[in-house]
Amino acid sequence: MDKKIFGFFLLFSLVLFLGCIGGGEKPSSEEQVGIVNKGTLNATILINGKPGDSITLLSSQSAQIGLTLKNSGLRTLGNVTGMLLGCLESDLDNPGDIEPKSAQYLSWTVTAPLLGTSEIIKCPTSIRICFDYDSSSYTELVFIPEDYREAPPAPNAATASDFFAFSYNFGVIRVLKSGLNEIVGQISIKNVGPGWVDYIRYQGTNLQIYTVKKLTIDISDIDGVEIVRYGELSQDKLIENGWLDDNKKVLTITEENAGNYLYFLKMIQGKELVPRIVLNITNPELFQDSVNVYTMDVDVEHGYCIDMATINTEMRGR
Repeated sequence: MDKKIFGFFLLFSLVLFLGCIGGGEKPSSEEQVGIVNKGTLNATILINGKPGDSITLLSSQSAQIGLTLKNSGLRTLGNVTGMLLGCLESDLDNPGDIEPKSAQYLSWTVTAPLLGTSEIIKCPTSIRICFDYDSSSYTELVFIPEDYREAPPAPNAATASDFFAFSYNFGVIRVLKSGLNEIVGQISIKNVGPGWVDYIRYQGTNLQIYTVKKLTIDISDIDGVEIVRYGELSQDKLIENGWLDDNKKVLTITEENAGNYLYFLKMIQGKELVPRIVLNITNPELFQDSVNVYTMDVDVEHGYCIDMATINTEMRGR
């Protein structure tokens, strides 16, 4: 046999042999049975104490389903509550709050119904986790004097939320020495997480799905400016509704005071809340000496639900 052909054959055989005994690469944690990652929430599903994603029960047989839930996010998950939906439903489990970088264990006992000898039921069981959350953000508003002719500074903005993104549409504000000085702007609050705005306890109450519990817009950092309009409502109407504080600088809408305007708290198609707000400069002289940069703060209190995993469920008669 030609030496080159023999050498190639020997090398090929060695590679094939090593490939057979190597066992391949280990699956990543996302591919391992019972491991789930949903953004900043990580979970291990346990079926009778072992990681798993399926369960088989005989007629009237019981089992334990557990979930170790870790909060890898920025903020506390408040009043965490879990439930099973679908083929095997169970009572709620409420371990309380989960602080950032910590974990809690939730568990449920499930029991198959009484089935006939040859009866087989196959259907999914979903694990739904819900909690209270506080998403907050701020943007800078840049005020320049009427005679200012240099390039203005760019405003900064920041968000503290694992599930919402905030963006702002406010221009640089040139303050006139006399005349109308209204500031028209818009805030976009968008759900960018793996779930939706909701909470288990919302069921049967006036607060509907996709509706946040509380929205606060605060410009108390800015002297000489007040809130004069929100959406289509005038300042007088905001005061009448009890939404505007005495200084006309803090707007607060809640499920309790929203009345017929609950839609101001509802996310469009479950994804976005886009409040339009108008401010008025009541004392233009305060802004004529130099560039002024002030902060507008926005805070949203809301519930949030995530379907963490689906367990393949099969129940058989004895």
